[in-house]
Amino acid sequence: MKELRTLLGIYFLIIILLIACSKVVPTPVIELGKQATSTKINDVTPPISTGKVIASMTVTTGSKYSLQLIDLKGDVKSATGFTADKDLVIKELDYSDVNSGDYTVILIDIFGTEYKRNITIKK
Repeated sequence: MKELRTLLGIYFLIIILLIACSKVVPTPVIELGKQATSTKINDVTPPISTGKVIASMTVTTGSKYSLQLIDLKGDVKSATGFTADKDLVIKELDYSDVNSGDYTVILIDIFGTEYKRNITIKK
């Protein structure tokens, strides 16, 4: 009986030693940015364009956003992501490779808040 306790004690120490010596890989931190408190497209000009438009947006500095161009069927034709470096962001967008038609420009923050503006591309 004493030998069994000694043997179990040795096994227990070996297991503790193996656990203590194993390398622990830290979980990488995924930075989602600052919580957005403002998500709004102020203007998309011109509303009827040959493909090049300028979007003016009110956003939260440090937050991450996606700016997407969606057709009437809901298909994403263009998407770009950015982290706001100031509260008023102006983006020059080139949709000249997109076919003529009616589209929606959508600004989305990391929490899913959406703001939409309609545009028409005529070539």
